[in-house]
Amino acid sequence: MLKTTLLLISITFATTLLLQAQERYTVQVGNFMDARAEDFSGLRSIGFVHAARLDDEVSRVMLGGYDTRAAVEKAVAQVRAKGYPSAYIQQVFLQEGMSVAVIQVGTEKSNARINWQRYSAAGELYAIMGVDDIRIVTKPYAGMEEARKSLDGVRKLGFKDAFVRTVNSMTLHRLTEFETGIKKALIPLNIQKETAVAQPSIAVVPTGYENTDQRVKSPEAIPVIPPPASPANTGGMQARSTGSVALVQAPAIRGNIKRRSALDLQQALKAEGAYTGSLDGYYGNGTSTGYNTFAASNRQMTRYRSLADNTQQPGLSPAAARFQKALDDMHSDAAAVVEVTTAGGPLAKAYQAYVLFANRGASNEVNQLMNTAIRESFQGKTMRKAPPFDIRSTYAYNNLDQLLLHIHYLHSAPGNAVIAPCWLAQRHPAEMARVYEAYAGYADADFPFRACDQFATWSEIAMMTAMAQDLGVNTAENAAAAAKRAKLFSSPPAPQKEEEVSLENWNIRVWKGLDTWAQRDPLNKDLITAFRVVYHQSQVRLEDHFMDKGFNAEAARSLALTTLQTMVGHHLQRFL
Repeated sequence: MLKTTLLLISITFATTLLLQAQERYTVQVGNFMDARAEDFSGLRSIGFVHAARLDDEVSRVMLGGYDTRAAVEKAVAQVRAKGYPSAYIQQVFLQEGMSVAVIQVGTEKSNARINWQRYSAAGELYAIMGVDDIRIVTKPYAGMEEARKSLDGVRKLGFKDAFVRTVNSMTLHRLTEFETGIKKALIPLNIQKETAVAQPSIAVVPTGYENTDQRVKSPEAIPVIPPPASPANTGGMQARSTGSVALVQAPAIRGNIKRRSALDLQQALKAEGAYTGSLDGYYGNGTSTGYNTFAASNRQMTRYRSLADNTQQPGLSPAAARFQKALDDMHSDAAAVVEVTTAGGPLAKAYQAYVLFANRGASNEVNQLMNTAIRESFQGKTMRKAPPFDIRSTYAYNNLDQLLLHIHYLHSAPGNAVIAPCWLAQRHPAEMARVYEAYAGYADADFPFRACDQFATWSEIAMMTAMAQDLGVNTAENAAAAAKRAKLFSSPPAPQKEEEVSLENWNIRVWKGLDTWAQRDPLNKDLITAFRVVYHQSQVRLEDHFMDKGFNAEAARSLALTTLQTMVGHHLQRFL
């Protein structure tokens, strides 16, 4: 019975992922420390200001919802004119969402002062932003029938014009204290008497991962997807298109910002005759052309590009490789969803639990599948280091955070080589940022962080890391660095001054050591020349990734160096 139910839900889940694409955009104002809505009052005349919490201190501030490119381009120009020059357009991919039922309780002008205390009677609130208005709705229901049963109760609360509607989950934004000013959490609406769900006798929170929210709720759908690269200044480098990698786009490079990384790249290219322009530190068409020319003609670059493009994930049996491919394709392929959720083994059970949770929320079936998967993954296995949670306990999965964390723990189990797919971070950015945080202080060679490395899908970075492996003597995966890099991709913290100084010193010492080694042999020099070019090209690209997230050029440089250190630092340790 459970397998049949899972199969039907899997097909439904896959079908909703393949909804016809439509246009939808927001304006990304930037990432801010201790952001408050009143700090952005000057933007209210343009659209509704809302935010998504990235961590305890940093929030991503956004504006409005727009159904046409022309409307959002007008809005982003106005936002930039108001003093936010790094604001950019974020496309929301509606095909990534699913159809959900909600009750709409009101519509307000986006620039009006809204009486949120009145709306709080409806419980947990979500919003659908338009150009000039905001539609206020309840949390998603399990289906239209459940929503209709609650409609009379909602109307009795004073919302006489309330009505049931279906919406794409990617258009919903969960309202919090930032938007409403209400400090206490909105209490979930409980019009109908709910049937108590029997939970396992023990519900344990894993060590070092606090989870106090025991309410059953649907996963949030906050669209935070990196903006697609524009044709200009892409350096000829696109994301490789295998599996879930196709979700990841390298950012476009800004040509109007003077920076040291671009100057270093120009100097390296000029020394090889690939760049003839001025050494001005601006990454323009000349620098882009110079890099592409060098990358196409240099023997080392050609070799490592081929190596990076053809490197297969190690340690996978043919059956595991098929499962990995299906897992990577779940975000877009109905057949892949069915293949994963009907396969055998602990990871298959974990993703069956994920599909059930995504469609129905918390349940005994989810708990049963996950607890069985944990037992099958860890019990009886020899481990030199205890995992960061009690594998003997029984868990209740009442929220998506704990479910995603434990799925990643399963990927780290002994004998497993399958990695978590990229689309999890794309679909659940806030929850996955907390998973990365939990891993950052624990992952090591005995408990590796096995998840998609989204930076590594950029061609220049794939070449750089391949070169670094040959330069170094330590080729073992640095699990803690991988976890840190995953967090840097999705929700980077603002760099501290002392960190900036330390990173600059590290960068200087690395290149001093590499240059000394290069002088010992012409073959050494050839490899270091190619590595220098691809390193600085990667650095420029990384800086634009962080500027796209709202950081200024100085902070973006530090974050780029931090990311480079996680990628190549352990390989290049011998040169320090």
